[in-house]
Amino acid sequence: MAMQELVRSVRLDPGQSACVASVSAYLRWEVAGSVRRAQKTVGDIEHVIWPARASTEVLFGETGPAVNLVRAVLDQLIWHGRIAWHVYSDGRMRRGDRYLGVDLDGRRHELFMCDADNWGLILAIRTGPADWSRWMVTHLKRMGYACRDGRLYKARRFGGEDPEALAVDEQSPPVPVPDEQTLFQLMRMEFIPPEARR
Repeated sequence: MAMQELVRSVRLDPGQSACVASVSAYLRWEVAGSVRRAQKTVGDIEHVIWPARASTEVLFGETGPAVNLVRAVLDQLIWHGRIAWHVYSDGRMRRGDRYLGVDLDGRRHELFMCDADNWGLILAIRTGPADWSRWMVTHLKRMGYACRDGRLYKARRFGGEDPEALAVDEQSPPVPVPDEQTLFQLMRMEFIPPEARR
């Protein structure tokens, strides 16, 4: 069973979250990486996911912070032994709110969480390949943008030895990148289909 179908098949326990059984754990999901580029050889499988979020109830009817429902489903799947956290070569696991690594059917799946404002950026970076993603980030720097924590910011150059050194105003909002077409417009380029990215 594919990861997306497995997550879709799980109904969250209403006792663990405020969602009801009919709520989907995600708003949008796309497989990225070598699968999206239609490569013959596939290593790990990368997923870009916009998770649904639901508030949890804490003591005395107060609501707690919003819970990433994909993460809640993964926790249930791990608890029931249907998937496992992937142990990387450094002996660690990736179990953050934005990046998770799990094993399913003998294959590593990496899940990258995003939202409406960074969907296009994360999808492009995770579609790759790695050299193309590095080139893209460098090109964005030359266009006056900086990537920070999975978001794109307008930046300005500052003096010094490094001509690509950029300063980001921490108070400025991120530049919305809702899709890859927006990202290519910001780069002042024609859209390049995933299978043509080298």
